[in-house]
Amino acid sequence: VELFDSSDMVSNKTLGKFCGNMRQAPRYRIMSSGPNLLVHMKTDFNVNAGGFKLVVVSTLGEKDGCGGKLTATDTWQTLSSPQDEDGNYPSALVCGWTISGPVNSQLAIRIDGVDTELL
Repeated sequence: VELFDSSDMVSNKTLGKFCGNMRQAPRYRIMSSGPNLLVHMKTDFNVNAGGFKLVVVSTLGEKDGCGGKLTATDTWQTLSSPQDEDGNYPSALVCGWTISGPVNSQLAIRIDGVDTELL
């Protein structure tokens, strides 16, 4: 199975090829850069197996503050959820952020506020 960050394979914007079993599957979320994602499966005549299963959801993108990458530095930076015109986070969000720092560093996080529904 190969995932493309586009509506066609010609654009050569592959997000990765995944085969074998779940041990080889990525343990992270795969996000498209826009509204299109192409899933391509190719088989041969040798082996048949159980196939694949994907779960997908549409959500706000990085441009709207939902997910993305943050590079930590030696200065505190603010990371917050997206907000609508009323100052609340929109319904049905699925956001993920990757925070990375310099090699051989540790990351410190300070939570300055939380206002969400209870789990």
